[in-house]
Order: sequence, then structure tokens, then C-alpha cells
Amino acid sequence: MSDKIIEKIKKLLRLAKSSNPHEAALALSRAQKLMQEHGVETDDPALAGVRDATIDALFKARHPTKYLLTLAYSISKAFGCEFYFQPTFKNMRIVYIGHNERPEVAGYVFNVLERQLTKARKEFIDTLSNRMKRINKTKRADQFCEGWCFGVHSKIQEFALTEQERTELIAFKDKVDLEKGGAREAKGSGRLADDARYEGYKSAKDVTLNHGVNGQSQQRIAS
Repeated sequence: MSDKIIEKIKKLLRLAKSSNPHEAALALSRAQKLMQEHGVETDDPALAGVRDATIDALFKARHPTKYLLTLAYSISKAFGCEFYFQPTFKNMRIVYIGHNERPEVAGYVFNVLERQLTKARKEFIDTLSNRMKRINKTKRADQFCEGWCFGVHSKIQEFALTEQERTELIAFKDKVDLEKGGAREAKGSGRLADDARYEGYKSAKDVTLNHGVNGQSQQRIAS
């Protein structure tokens, strides 16, 4: 069903609240007819302005890492959204679900922060010894990324959803056939792993992630 149909139904339902009895009855009748034609229920989340936005991540693997999950989750909480991963043959996609413009804003912020994380990861790898094996560099870099994303998460101001909005988001998400699977944690442990995570945590110090007022994004994102 197209967004145009949903918007038309929403407009008719608003007109159905008119103080003019004839206008209200006519608008309600037209709305009900459209809803019947397109199989829209009165409690359909789309009527409350719930929509989704799909974002292409730079991440290529089919199974998300713990740090990618942490980043996507942090952004969803900051902008009052739900999310899920949608792997493709080429990369990973993140789908944000929210009211009005929130999913698009969340997706934009994810793209910006993922680019920053990718840059910080490369710079961290450049500090490692040339004698270190590639597999160990990858481990340290993944641990660094976990720390970086945790640093971002520690700064979020969670968006205050109403109970009705939360219910609508869950109803929308429940309609999606989600692929089961968990996020993979960075391999390795011990002092060096902890040091790498701490370096990542410190590297995220310039990133702040705050939800906006009246749907407007007010986050400061370091360049």
C-alpha cells in the first residue's frame, strides 16, 4: 500500500473530527471505504505516522558485530525508534522504525557515525606494530570499535516515548519477518583487549548524541 493512500486516509480521519456534522460524516464514510478497499485496520500503525527507513551500512559481513549492534541500538534509543538488521549479498542494512521523520534522522546519524568509526578504526590500526599479524590487528581493531561504540552509548539521552507510541512501534515491527541471529563479539580477551577497548572509548569523547525537541535533531556530531 502506498504512502499516498495512508496520507489520504489520515486526512479524511482528521476531517471526520469536524464540527460540521455533514462534513464529518462524509469524511468518515470515505475513510472507511478506503480502509476496506486497502485492508487497513483502525489500529494500523501507519495511520499514526509510523514508517521505516532503510540505511546501507559500510559494514560488509552478513552477521553484525557487537559494536555495530551497540551503535545502531544507541541511535534508536536517542531518536525514539526501533530497528533491525537486514543483511544483503553486498552489505548490511539497518532499518529504523519510528514516527514521522525520526527514522530518516536516525538513519542519517548512523551513516555519519559509522563513517567516523571507520576512520577511527583505521587510525587505530596505523598505531599498531607492523610486526603484528593481520588476524591480531583485526582483533584489536574490533575491540577498539566496541569501546568506541560504548563511549557513544554512554552519552545518549534516551527519547521519551509515550506508551501509545511504543505500542505502535512494536505493532509495526511485529509485522516484519525478522531473521534470527545474534551479534558476534570481538575475539580475544586480557589486558591488551581491555586496552584496545579503552582506547576506543576515549576516541569517542567528541561525539554527543542527543535527541531533538519537537522532532528536530539537535545532536552535535564531530567531523
